Formats: sequence, C-alpha cells, structure tokens
Amino acid sequence: MSSKGKSSQIRNGLSQLINAVRDADECWPVIRSWGMVEGHDRANAIVASALLEQSLEDAILTHLRLSPVEARALLFAEQEGGISTFAMKIKLAYAMGIIEDFIRSELTKIKNIRNVFAHTRADVTFQTPEIVDACNSLAIPEVVAFGGILGAVPVFAKLKYARTIELIYLYLAYELETNGPNAVLWENSRYYRQIFLREITPEALAEGLLQPSEPSSDTQTGLSTQSPQPDDSSSAE
Repeated sequence: MSSKGKSSQIRNGLSQLINAVRDADECWPVIRSWGMVEGHDRANAIVASALLEQSLEDAILTHLRLSPVEARALLFAEQEGGISTFAMKIKLAYAMGIIEDFIRSELTKIKNIRNVFAHTRADVTFQTPEIVDACNSLAIPEVVAFGGILGAVPVFAKLKYARTIELIYLYLAYELETNGPNAVLWENSRYYRQIFLREITPEALAEGLLQPSEPSSDTQTGLSTQSPQPDDSSSAE
C-alpha cells in the first residue's frame, strides 16, 4: 500500500473513532462512580461530559424519522455543517423541548468547564480556583432536594460537577429507556419536573419512577438514582 493510501486509511480510522459511541450499559457505571475516584481530573471530566453529550444526542434522535445510524452520520459526525459541537446540541435540545432553560444553562456551564479541561495547556484540576468558581456556579447542587435516594448535598467542586452530570444523565437515560417510540420531552417527564423544577411531590415521583412511561407497560429501567458512597472504589476507566 502506498504511503498516501496508508495515510488516508489512518485518517479514516481516526475519524471513525472520533464519531464512535459507547453502549448505554457502559455509560452509567462511569457516570455514577468517577466523581468519587481520586486523580485523573482532566481525563474523567472530559469522559463524563462526553457520555452526557452522547445521551443528549440520543434524545435528539427520538424526534427524528431517520434511523439512529443515518441521523448520526448526517448530523453528529465531525464534518462541515454538521451539529458536531456540544453547544449546538444543547441549543437543538432546547429548541426541541428536550430541556428547558434551567437545564440548558446547566449544560452550558458543564460544556464550558469541560472545554477548559480539554483545551488548556495549563495544569488544571478541580482544585484550580477558576474551576472551583465555575463548579460553584452550577445551580443543581443548590436547587435539587438532596437526601434519601439522591444522597448528600455535594460540597466540593468535583462532586458538584459530577452530580450535575449524573442527574441530567439520569433524566435522559430513563426517558430513553422507557419512552418507546415517543420523543423525549421535559414536560412529560416526572423525573425532570420533580428533580429540577420541584413541580410534583417526591412521593408522586417515586411512584411514577416505579412505572415505565407510556406507552410501554413492562419495561423496567436498570438505572438507580442512588448516590455512590465514599467507599465506592470502582474505577471510571
């Protein structure tokens, strides 16, 4: 094979790797546990936000008539004119009614923090003052009624970032698993309306989460909103 053909093959392989997605079953253990793992702040912050971004893509796909494979190639692949950035996906999800203004703002903050970890040449961690300030600006740790199955209020910057990603991911993953062919919409989600907007009682939420969303009648989600405990030593890798 010529050097030119080899170079083209390498570029194609890297492009396919950039556009690859993880199986949903592999995402949740990473989302749930990484915030309790010491070290590797940069890598873990990028990976966790990338999995959240993937779940946002999946929710967007529920609104389209194309197959997921066709839609991903058309919209999300790294290409000119595609919807390849996290920022564009957040705007599209808002326009489609997947999220409302509060979660759009939270996702934008996550995206901004992620971008620093991804692009800066400086040595940054979740103890870096600017990162701490950005994580402290996340509203979910202040608005959500933590306790019970949601665990303790996150205090440190890393946990605020991790728990914000976790709770938004749980909304998207639960709706994707239980909605069947229906489009994901925040206004139809018991989880979204209670956890983020506090519109329904916790008792109604707990009862609702035990029952799949319409039209499915027998599908149970394997996800749990149980917070990881401090002795959770599972790796995010």
